[in-house]
Amino acid sequence: MFGNDPVSTAEALEILRLLGAPPRLMRHGELVSQVAAQISEAFSRLRMDHNAILVATGAALHDAGKIVHPNELEASGSNHEAAGEQLLLSRGLSTKLARICRTHGQWEGADVTFEERFVALADHVWKGTRNESLEKLIMQDAGHRLGLEPWEVFMEIDSQLEKIAAGASARLASARTAGNSNNVDQSSMPSTIPMIRRTNCGCTG
Repeated sequence: MFGNDPVSTAEALEILRLLGAPPRLMRHGELVSQVAAQISEAFSRLRMDHNAILVATGAALHDAGKIVHPNELEASGSNHEAAGEQLLLSRGLSTKLARICRTHGQWEGADVTFEERFVALADHVWKGTRNESLEKLIMQDAGHRLGLEPWEVFMEIDSQLEKIAAGASARLASARTAGNSNNVDQSSMPSTIPMIRRTNCGCTG
């Protein structure tokens, strides 16, 4: 039993290690958490109040269920989502943190929080993927909090997302190098480096 939620990416990764995660799964959590922190900085510049610690630690732990379903380390699948939530709950971690294991892949629901969608966004952008539907929901959530139209938030955040996504080549090269030594979750990596496509997110007024 861990009892208390982690308060840093390092603590979250240590929990992942103690749960029995292979090094490659820990590397994936580390990369996604790094990207989440970069996106968090962009929202902070808008003076948007959000739980940056939950985002960073949730990003590090979001694929914990792959410890239970190791087959999904190599192949796509969603069984790890609910399994990860139950795993973290069984070790005494909070519901709000554990939920991220499930919602990072099931982010469409009306009950999904901004922070949960934030982790899903980081899990896309780290490998250079821009998901228009996901981003639209995030901009709507942010706009509601800030008293802005979704398109106004998008105009402020898009350049940072594009910059982060453009760095996917270096991240993927690093991940593949680590993967050659079994240090990265390759099921979360595209087989080819994606072409970054700029979208308008559908965030019209």
